[in-house]
Amino acid sequence: MSVSYLALKIANRAAHGLFPFLLILSLECLSTSQEENGCYGAEALDVSKLQGKRLISLDGCEDTNTYVSSFRSDLVKCEKTLRWESASGAAVQVEVRDVSTNVYQGVPHQEQGNAVKLLARLLRAVSEAGATLRLFALEGGVAENIVQETAAVRFCYEGCSPEKLRALLQETFSQLTQELENPAQAGTLRITEVPAPDRAVTAQDSTSLAGLLYLLPNNLFQAAAGEMTSICNLGVVKLDGESAWALLSTRSRYASAGEELLRRCHTLADLTGFSFSTARRYEGWPYREDSPLRALATFNPVRHTPHLLKNGRKKSPDHLRA
Repeated sequence: MSVSYLALKIANRAAHGLFPFLLILSLECLSTSQEENGCYGAEALDVSKLQGKRLISLDGCEDTNTYVSSFRSDLVKCEKTLRWESASGAAVQVEVRDVSTNVYQGVPHQEQGNAVKLLARLLRAVSEAGATLRLFALEGGVAENIVQETAAVRFCYEGCSPEKLRALLQETFSQLTQELENPAQAGTLRITEVPAPDRAVTAQDSTSLAGLLYLLPNNLFQAAAGEMTSICNLGVVKLDGESAWALLSTRSRYASAGEELLRRCHTLADLTGFSFSTARRYEGWPYREDSPLRALATFNPVRHTPHLLKNGRKKSPDHLRA
């Protein structure tokens, strides 16, 4: 809605002769939704209906703000070929489901709103209790820029009875929920005994994988004056065949903050024996004090055309920010 409103303001300004060259141009305006949940609006777009050759992409918030600057974003992948061995001990599946994901931006708590980070915290607690873990299945998330609602891990364990393991997992999960802003956002924990496999990832590589997931940054990374500087989302993890990999999406207001976030992920990958690769998802569009686009967007037609609402008060345009 906010993008459409901006288009109307541009058309209004052109109609008053302030931008006469726009009168001979065809202005197309697109408003999409559900982009944070998976770019569903963009995927459903029939681009064959578009005539324009140049796009100005703007972001909106709560139908009242339009942003004419954007964060930089990088795709990060950490991957490792794992060693496997004969499995031993009992086996269990631990699953975190129905996590509330409405917590992505500005949240300092590492596990909040992310099922895999919650699982990593649980695995860490089991290891600290003296149990030996050998993972043989792990999956969570659907895309690097979507927060995870569900994640599950399967592992063999020794040095701990089934009753003690279940009690430890439930107690740790209960403690975690108390740390969150809203305990209901932690979702639910399911613990199920499963048949032991013929083989599993070695204890050493299982520790490396669980440690990487435990330490990788998630949610808020840096902030200044109450505003986000950089954030990170651990979006996908998978134990796939002989290898395991994790995908993350970073966002940063400043290039230096973005590079520091990438260095943090790179260092953690090196320490746990994972390869590290990155690709720019999109470049940042930094804030400008003299932004011509913002000047155009904040044009107030009320000052040029007395337009009255039915109640007799002048109509005030929405605020546009950068």
